[in-house]
Amino acid sequence: MTGLMFSPDKPDFQPDFLPCTEADLPIILAPVAELLATVETERMVDLTVVRLAMEEEIRSELPDYTKISVGGEILGWYHLIHSDQGVELDDFNILNEFQSRGLGSLALNRIIRQTALVEYPIWCTVTRGNEAAIRFYQRHGFKQTAETDQVITLSLTQAP
Repeated sequence: MTGLMFSPDKPDFQPDFLPCTEADLPIILAPVAELLATVETERMVDLTVVRLAMEEEIRSELPDYTKISVGGEILGWYHLIHSDQGVELDDFNILNEFQSRGLGSLALNRIIRQTALVEYPIWCTVTRGNEAAIRFYQRHGFKQTAETDQVITLSLTQAP
């Protein structure tokens, strides 16, 4: 991914929001591989088994993933899980080289507008210590609603 320039501030900037396909799976799985490569554990864990399990889960949910792209190049994606309790933003990722340019805000605002029409609240979990992500969601009106030793849950509730 080199040379792709865009500015979400330009009036004509409009990324595509399209369903993910099997061809997108390697890009979606890349952060999983990076995460597993950095895992430190005291117990013996076969990370290959973990990676394959995560790959199978993502593959089975792929029709519910939306890719964010410009000119056919994927810049990010998200996965929404709808339930009677609202919508979980399960996997929201803007590739590193496209972060801090407004693309995440553009996508999250789109998600908020879409889900406001059908169900609320929207919630997500963020790994404890990921202050940038926590601030990002808070800037968009999300409030911390729960926490564990590992994650913080943030929710956005609005009247439909």
